Order: sequence, then C-alpha cells, then structure tokens
Amino acid sequence: MKKIILFIFTVCFFSISNAQRTSYLQLNTIELFKRIEAEPLTTKYGGVTAVKVVYCLATKDVYFLDSKLYRFHYDFCFKELGESGSLYDFNKANYSPGRNREYVFATVNRYPTQNFYTLEFACTEAICSDDIACYNAVVKNSFCKNLKFFVATDKQLAAFQNLHTTTPYALPDEVYKGLIYQPIIEKECFGYLKKVDVQQIDKTIIKAEDILLTNGTPFQVPVVAGIMTTSFQAPLSHVCILSQNRKTPLMACKTLWNNAYINSLVGKPVYLIIRQDSFSISLTTDERVKKYFAQQKKKSLKPIELKRNLSVDSIVDARKLSYASVSFAGGKASNMGELFKTTSIGVIDKINLPEKPFVIPLYFYVQHLSKNNIDRMVNELLQDSVTLDNDSLLRLQLKKIRKAITKAKLDSSFLAKLTFRLQKNYTTKSFRFRSSTNAEDIDGFNGAGLYDSKTGIVGDSSKSIEHAIKAVWASTFSERAFKERRYFNMNQKNVAMALLVHPAFGTENINAVAITKNLYRSDYPAYVVNLQKGETPVVGSPDSVTYEQIILYDKSNDELNNNIVIEYLSYSSLNNNKPLLNNKQYEELYNTLHAIKKYYFYKIPQIKTGDYYDFAMDVELKWMGIDNKLVVKQARVYNH
Repeated sequence: MKKIILFIFTVCFFSISNAQRTSYLQLNTIELFKRIEAEPLTTKYGGVTAVKVVYCLATKDVYFLDSKLYRFHYDFCFKELGESGSLYDFNKANYSPGRNREYVFATVNRYPTQNFYTLEFACTEAICSDDIACYNAVVKNSFCKNLKFFVATDKQLAAFQNLHTTTPYALPDEVYKGLIYQPIIEKECFGYLKKVDVQQIDKTIIKAEDILLTNGTPFQVPVVAGIMTTSFQAPLSHVCILSQNRKTPLMACKTLWNNAYINSLVGKPVYLIIRQDSFSISLTTDERVKKYFAQQKKKSLKPIELKRNLSVDSIVDARKLSYASVSFAGGKASNMGELFKTTSIGVIDKINLPEKPFVIPLYFYVQHLSKNNIDRMVNELLQDSVTLDNDSLLRLQLKKIRKAITKAKLDSSFLAKLTFRLQKNYTTKSFRFRSSTNAEDIDGFNGAGLYDSKTGIVGDSSKSIEHAIKAVWASTFSERAFKERRYFNMNQKNVAMALLVHPAFGTENINAVAITKNLYRSDYPAYVVNLQKGETPVVGSPDSVTYEQIILYDKSNDELNNNIVIEYLSYSSLNNNKPLLNNKQYEELYNTLHAIKKYYFYKIPQIKTGDYYDFAMDVELKWMGIDNKLVVKQARVYNH
C-alpha cells in the first residue's frame, strides 16, 4: 500500500439522502461540525472550512446549516423557512440594520491547524447589536466556546467598538499570522522531490521533472513540475505570476522544511495533490512519472510568433503609442501609451504617470546585435540542439552572448542624440531604462520579472546611460528569460527589446501591485491589492516581513450604496500593523484602478474579452514625495 500523508485536513464528500437533516439548532460536537462543513465562499485564506449560520431575530433561534447543501443563506431561508420575494430585496433587507430585517447571516470558520474559530459576517455588513445577539446565540448553542467575532474592515471595527461590548474579537492579522497552509494553484502533478535552499537556486541544476521544495520565497524558478515553499506568497509575486502562466501547481506550508516524512521523499518519485483545504504527497514510481511527462509533451503549447517591426528607427514619445505598437515598441511601452488615454472615459480626471516617457524602439537593439555580429551567435545557439538541451552548456553560451552585448560599443550617433534629448527636455540627470520586449506583457504571456531595468545617469561614468541600455538589452538572454520563452514555444529568432525611458523614480513611500478582479470569490466584484511600506517590494518581500493585503469591493455591488469598502486580509509589519493609506487615498486608488480596467475593457478591441467582472488588469503603483502622490508605474492585461 502506498503511504500518503495528508496535511491540514480533508473534507469528506458523501451522497445525500432525502432523510438527511439540512440544519441543526445545536452544534454540540466537532464531529457534527465536520459533517456539515464546506469550503467558505471566499478563498482568501487557505485550510479553512465553514458552517453557515442563520439567526432569526423574531424567534431567537439559530440554525446551523448543512453547508454542503446550501451555498447561500438565501437558499436555506427560501426552502426551509418559507421566505419569498426577490434575492435583491431579501439581501437588501437582511444584510444591514433596519425595521425590515428578519435574519442575521454569518459563518463559523474553522482553522484546524490553530484550533481556532471565528464568526464572520459579510464585509459589507454594518455591524450592530443584531450581530452581537447572533454571536451570543452561536456560543450558547455550540461547542465553540472560544469563538471570536471576526472584524474584516475598519468600518466594522469602529462600529463594533461603538457597541461597547465585551465580545472577544479577532482582526485579520491574527488569523493570517496563525495560518500554516496556503494553496495558491490547486492542481496535481508527478515528479521528483528536490529540496533546494532558496539562496542556492541560481547555482543548482533544476530539471523540468522536479517538484521543487524551498525554504523561502524564490524570486525566479525554472520550469518545474510543481513548487512547494515554506513562505506565504503575495498573489501577485513573480513566482505566483510565473506559476499561473505555466499552470504549475504551487503551495506554501510553513512546516515543510524540517518535516521528517517530507525529507524521506527527497530525490524520490512522488505524486503531489494541492487542494483548497489540504494537500497530499505520496511515493510513486519512476514509470508513473515518465508516463505523466509523456502525456504532458503531447499537450505542447502552440507556437507564439512574435511581431518585429524595424521600420521605426527614431525615438518615439510614449504618449503616441497604443496597444498596437507592440511590434516596434514592445509590450510595456505600448501599455504606457494607453495609460495616457484612460482619463478619456470620464471615470477620473487625472492619472499620474512617469514624467515625459519615451521609447527606444526595437530597431536600435537589432542594430546593435547586427553591427557587432552578436546576432550570428544567437542564431548558432538556436540551431544547436545539444547546447539547448544541456543546462550547463546553455548557461555558458547565454553568458557569452550577454557579455558580447555589454562589451560592444553603442552606436555613437544614437548615443549623442539620446544624450542631447535627455539634457534638453529634463531637469534631472538620472533616468530609468526599462525592458519592453515584444515577448513581454502580450496576450497569453506576462513575462513578469524576466528582464532587467537599470538606472543611468547623464555624465556619470560609473552609472552611464550607455551601460544601463546595454545591461537591459543583455537581460534578453538571461537564463530564466530564454528558458521561459522556450517553454512557451516562442520563435526566439524574432525576440527583440525596446526600452521605455523616463526620469528615475524618487524615494518610494509605498509601493503596490493590484489585480482588478476578485481573486478569492468570482461572484463578488472587487479589486485585490498588495501594498508595502517604503522600497521593500511587494512581489519579493523578505520572509520575515508581512505586507498589507486588501480587497477593494466594487461600488457597483448593490449592498455598498456606492461607498468604498476595504477588507483587510493582513497589515504591513513595517507599518506597525496599521493601514498604509487613509480613506481618501484608498478612494483615489479605487478610482484609478476602475478607470484603467474600464478603459482597457471597452476601448481596446485587440484584447480578447469575456465578462467585464472576470476581465482584469495587473497594475503596479507607487506613492511618492512629501504629498504622497499616487503614480501608476505600469499596467498590463492579467493573463489567468
């Protein structure tokens, strides 16, 4: 018999007979809880199960629902309590205090690894005495005597405190810090378990058949069968984005590294299953792994042809670019051009963008490689199947190409014209040169974190603009970028890099990444934002540091009455676990994200779109200067 270890817990599914009870007035045992629990409607926390609660204000009865049978409270009330009328009227009456309210709706959440229970209400709920009565009824009629009242938003906390109650409560940080397991990409795979210290990843040969186990957050990882890490990930971190693009199973569990059973599987063929409530890993056979990868090869991706237009041979103002400019300006610069137009739809009067950005088109990159015979080196590599399939040889050859790019002299006429432009049009001498390849921020391929950005200073020999340009160009042939393009079956012969240029950003007060859809609940429109204080990046924070995670709920929700609602999942440990922005700043953030999403969805016909609420943009932002001005750094379509 194969030995299987299950972490966290497993939800048992079973057939339901007509005689089975659909609710209980008493929840006396953990066994009953497990029998009627189900996954919560939102996946914002992993390893959590829930039992829905309906509290009747008239009778003071509390109903513990079989949550496998009833996905929504509404369904139970209509089927079992005889309610009638529209869902809209029902929700409007019962999700806020008022004379028409009949019920209070809540969920008892169980966090098994912490032996911890919370009573959670909708984040839009205006907390009042009704909710405290519901809490008291749940405690009285259940075994959950250590139950805590979960407070999801600042508005809920203020309302809760105004009630002057002694009810014990929990903030998001308390829940988040106590979690052990985080499912990120729920899939299953076969492979060989490979344990690698996160600091040694770049020095370690890692194969596509490996299931990688790391003791921290890897900034970049090669193509692998699956990833297990001990550090929780921001949903928008580079490793999450890469894994999302590749459809690679990904999870975090804080107790993995020193687990004896896990360590006994290192180097052996294993079968990994990642689910919302739990994961399992078990020993398998070499034959099963080989069969799995044979099947994967049959699912090879369609070739991606990269557009490369070399007719544009002069510097172009980014404001003249559009989504269709990718063929000569690359993805990042083209998206910057579109951002200048987002105010045209009337959602917001102004979006702050980098000062006077421009693009150095693909032409100059191709010219540099051609003039110095570097394109010949690239073509020889692409035709050398032996080197392409040997990691050690490939690493050496890519290094030679990068070195050739940085050693060759930049065209003197081009450098002179560029320097003149920088000196004439700007007061600063420090500029940011950012990658904008035609294999980046395009449909079906994000490319997050694959290429470099560099700062160049006019007149500074140690940080010259020439060095910055060539260093960014050279990152086209970093090992991670080359392998990623190969994995996605791109025509590497046509890869070329433009450069997006603008004055270097000053000191950041706050940086953030946002996705303009609800990643945790598809039927509840919202934006998910990760923020961090200072220049500590959101996408690669040290493992000892937590970042602020929020959900900005879409004002179009009927229950919000056009008001902004912010749900906190965690706070920044660099800001004393307090919100990083004030309400006015969160409002500006919401309006900015809303304008970008709406513009891209309705105004750019090249984008493949489905439902508006399922469509999303990936947006990077910064707050800078004494006045803490919000600046949009970049935006791209979120491929998921």
